[in-house]
Amino acid sequence: MSYSKITITNSLQEGIVVYDAFQNDAQDKNLSNFFGTLTSISKVAAGANQTFEPIHGPISTYIVYDNNYNPITRVFSMGIEAQTFTVTEADVAIMNSTNAFIKLLQDSPSDPQCVAFQAILKGGKGTSKKVNDFFKGTTDYQTCTFISYMLAVVAIARTPETKNKPPQQQVYSLSSLAKYMGFDWPPGIPDVTVSNFNCSENSEAIMVGGKLNINDVTLADGVLAHVLSFLPSPEITFGIEFVYDGGLATGSTCLKFTLDDIKIPIGGGKTFDIDQPTILLSLNPLFKFVVFEVKAEIPFNIFKSPTIDADIAMTIDNIEAEVGVNLKGNTTSLLTPPGIKGLHFDSFGVGLGVIFEPPGFAIGVEGTFHIGNKGQVPLTDDKFAIICEMEEEVPNPVYLSFYVPKLDLSELITLFTNTTINLDLPVSFQDLSFTWAENLMEPLVLPDGSLTKVGYGFSAYMSILDLQFYGYLQIDLSSGISGDITMSPLSFGKLLKLTGNGKAINLKYDVNGNPIPNNTIPKTAAEKKVIANATSKQIIAAGGPSMTLSTSSSPYFSLDAEISLFELVNEKIDAEISKDGISFELDYGAVMETKMQCRLEDYHNFSGKFTYGIDLNVPLPSVAGFSLGSIDLDAACDLGLAISTSTSDVRFGVQGGFTFEGLDLSFGPFNADVNINSISALIDAVGKYVLVHAGDIFKAFILNASKWAGFVKNEVIKGVKDVAQGLKTAFNQSETEVASIMHGVGYGVDEIASGIQNAFSASANEIATALKDGIGASDTVVTAALKGIGFGVQDIATALNSVFGLAPTAIKDILSAAGFADSAIESAFNAIGGAFASAAKSIWHAVTHWDHW
Repeated sequence: MSYSKITITNSLQEGIVVYDAFQNDAQDKNLSNFFGTLTSISKVAAGANQTFEPIHGPISTYIVYDNNYNPITRVFSMGIEAQTFTVTEADVAIMNSTNAFIKLLQDSPSDPQCVAFQAILKGGKGTSKKVNDFFKGTTDYQTCTFISYMLAVVAIARTPETKNKPPQQQVYSLSSLAKYMGFDWPPGIPDVTVSNFNCSENSEAIMVGGKLNINDVTLADGVLAHVLSFLPSPEITFGIEFVYDGGLATGSTCLKFTLDDIKIPIGGGKTFDIDQPTILLSLNPLFKFVVFEVKAEIPFNIFKSPTIDADIAMTIDNIEAEVGVNLKGNTTSLLTPPGIKGLHFDSFGVGLGVIFEPPGFAIGVEGTFHIGNKGQVPLTDDKFAIICEMEEEVPNPVYLSFYVPKLDLSELITLFTNTTINLDLPVSFQDLSFTWAENLMEPLVLPDGSLTKVGYGFSAYMSILDLQFYGYLQIDLSSGISGDITMSPLSFGKLLKLTGNGKAINLKYDVNGNPIPNNTIPKTAAEKKVIANATSKQIIAAGGPSMTLSTSSSPYFSLDAEISLFELVNEKIDAEISKDGISFELDYGAVMETKMQCRLEDYHNFSGKFTYGIDLNVPLPSVAGFSLGSIDLDAACDLGLAISTSTSDVRFGVQGGFTFEGLDLSFGPFNADVNINSISALIDAVGKYVLVHAGDIFKAFILNASKWAGFVKNEVIKGVKDVAQGLKTAFNQSETEVASIMHGVGYGVDEIASGIQNAFSASANEIATALKDGIGASDTVVTAALKGIGFGVQDIATALNSVFGLAPTAIKDILSAAGFADSAIESAFNAIGGAFASAAKSIWHAVTHWDHW
C-alpha cells in the first residue's frame, strides 16, 4: 500500500535527519504515540528539501534531528494527501527554550514554576494537555510544548556512550527518564539502561516504556537465579507506572510487563503454575534494590464452596516466593466451625507460601471475624487463620486458630454461646490463643510447637484484680467454659506469701523472646525456621495458687491457695472473690479482739485490719521545758495494714485509731519494719510509734489549753502539779487567760490566784486584774483571794484602788469585812499616803471624837 508523499524543507543552516516514529496501533487517530520505534527516512541538507513516501500509515509521525542527533521537532501526517513540513529556526528556538526550562528544573527545583510543573507530572499523571496548558501560562516558556519537553528529556537521558549515535542505536538512563516524566527513582537503587524508548498517553496519564535485560537490574542477592528459572527470556519489554495500591509496590515506581504463563519450581519436580501474570519490578524507596513481584488471578475453592477468583501477589526473594491472595468473588461462603456459635467470619483470603530453600509449600485461609453481634465485642486484632492440607489439589481445613489480645469473661461467653451475661467482676483475658481441630482424636502440632487439645478451647493469661493466671480452658457447648489456671507464687518480701499446688507452665518463644502465636500460617522459610528453633520458657512457676473457672453456675471462681503472714505459715484460706479483691479471714487467737479481715486487692497490694486492746502509759511531750504530764491509754484500737510491692522494694504501712475521752484519734500511716514476723511484734511496734508520736496523736488536746487544763483538773492527765505554770509556759497564756481557763475547768479562786502568783511572780495588782478580767471576780472576792495567798493590807488596798477604782473609805469597809484590824488598816493607809492618809485621819478622828456623832 502506498501513502501520500511527505516533503521536508530545511530552512536551517545545517543538515537535518528525519526518523519515522512508528506507532503500533494503526487505528489510533489521536496521535497519542509520541516516541515509538525509530526508522531512518532521509537526510536533508541545509536550505534543501526532500520528498519521501511514508513507510507507515495512514497516520505517520516523524522526529527531526540535527546532524549530531539532537532533536529539533516532531511532525505528523494524516496520510490523506501530500504534505510539506518546513523546519525553521523557530523550531530550534522552541527546543532552546525547552532546554532552558529543564535547566531551571535542575538548578532551581524550589522555584514556584518548577514546583507547579513537578506537581503536574507526579506519579505519571501528567498529560500532554496539562503540560501544554502549563507552558502557555508562563511568561518565558510559552512556546514550549509537551512534545518539545519529551524530545528534550529523552536527549538528556542518552548515555554518554550512545549520545552521538543514530537514535535507533541510542541507550537511555532509565532513572533520568523516570525523573523527568514524573516517576520517582530512589537514590539508593542503581540506574538501569534501556533501549527502544517509547512514550504515549491515555486519557489520564503519560505512558513510558522500553526494553531492558533483567540481568542488568539490581535485585537482592540470590533472587536473579530464581527469577531466571521461570522467566522465558531475560529480555523484557516494560512500561513505567506509579502504583497507588496493592502489594509491596504500593506508593512506588514500577517497571511492568506481562507474560503468558510462568511455572515456579517448589521442589520434588513440582511447579506452582500461574497463567497470564503481570510482573512488577518495584523501585521501592525502602530498599537498595529492585523488588520482583508477580500478580495474577487464580481460581480457588474451600469448604466445597463455588470456585472463587482470587488475586495473587507474589514477592520473590532469595529463598522463597512470598505469596498473598485476596478473593475477588464471594467472600461469605466460609461457614463458622461447629461449636463456636459466636464466631462470625467477615472476610477471608488465601495464604500461600512457595519456598525455594528448602523446598516447601503452604496453603491456608486468613481473614477477619467478629464476635457476637457486629461491634458487640471490640477487637484490636480481628485476624484468623485456617491451616489447610492439600488433598488432590483441593485445600482441606484441618484446624482453625485465631488470636485475641484481650477479652473479658462476658465477651468470652458471647464468643462460644452467642449469648451475653453481666458479671460485676474485673476479669479479663490477654493473649488468647484459640484452636479448633477438625479431628478431635488426632492432635496436630501447632505453630508454637504444642499439640492441640482434645475438644475446643483456648490458652490465655487471665487477669483478675490484676493478678495474672495462665492456663488452658476447655469449651463445652452444654456446660460452658471451665478449667484450672494457675499463677506463680506471690511474695511480698518476707512479710507475706501466697502459694498453692499450681503446676509450672512453659510456652514456646522465638530467639528474640517473643511468644509464638498459633494463628500464623507458616508459609515462609523464616516462619518455619522460627518454629523449628523455638525454645521453651517458663511463664508460670510451680507452687502458686490455682483458680478454678466454671461458667456453668455461680460462683464462677474458686481459689485454691495458702497464705503465710506473720506466725501463720501455709494457712489454708477460704476466699471470697469480688470486684474489691480476694477477701479472707486469718485467726491469730486471743491477741486480737477480732479476726484479721484480709484483702488481696491486686498483684501489688494487700490490706488487713483487726481490733486489739491498746494499754500504754503515754508521756506527753514537754514544751519549753514544761512536761505536759502523762496519760494511761486503755482503749480498743482498730489497726490497718497495707503491704505493697514495686519493682524495687516492699512497703509495710500501718495505721490505726482509737477513742480517748470522747475524742476520735488516729495515727499513721507509718512504715513498719518489713522483717516483723509476729502480731505481738507488730503491736509492740505500734506502741513504740504511739509513744514517739504522742504529740501528733494527742494534739487534739495538748494543743488546746482549755482541754489540757480540764484533763489535768479531772486527773485524766497525771503528773502536773502546777497547771498555771503549764498554761503560761507551754501554752503561752497571760495571767488573765490563765485565770479564765482555770476557772472554766473548775478551779477555785484561791487556786487560781495562787497559781498566777507562782507562775508569774505576780503582784497583788496583777492578780487582782487577772481575777477581775479573767473570771469577773468582785472586789470582796479578790480581797479574800489576795489575803488567802498572803498579801498584806497595804498591797490589797492599793490593788483595790488601782483595779476597781475604789475610794479609801470604801476600801476600809471591804478590808474590815475581810477581817483586817482597824489599826492595821490605819497604818496601811498612812503608809500609802496621799488620799489614803487623809482618809485615815478623817476616819479615825471621827472614831476617837465622839462629839461628831
